[in-house]
Amino acid sequence: MSHLKEDPVDRPEVVTRESDDCPNETSDEGFDPSCFHVVALGASAGGLESLERFFKRMPPDSGMAFIVLQHLSPDFRSVMDELLARHTKMKIGKAEDDMGGEPNTSYLNPPRQQTIISSGRLARRVPCL
Repeated sequence: MSHLKEDPVDRPEVVTRESDDCPNETSDEGFDPSCFHVVALGASAGGLESLERFFKRMPPDSGMAFIVLQHLSPDFRSVMDELLARHTKMKIGKAEDDMGGEPNTSYLNPPRQQTIISSGRLARRVPCL
């Protein structure tokens, strides 16, 4: 029986985009793609390990914003923010309706809701079933 070793930690190359029109501090302006990249990560209920590995390798100052979209049980309180915080120094927050965004932050979707970006702002929607 062979033992699998985890690959050496490969850090992604960080590409920053700076513009005089981009705010330097926390902004309520929204997700402006000319200022920073927004990365959406989707995972099923069993995707925690993959998310943990991703954030463990992602520098907290990548200049990107992350939206984590995971299937969550509406019957239990999510502790995803606490679990991911063990693997990153990046800020982690809950996605709120009509919220602007900022780089170096991860946003988590709430149970029973879809999180989208509309007109550069986070928006939550109740899915049609």
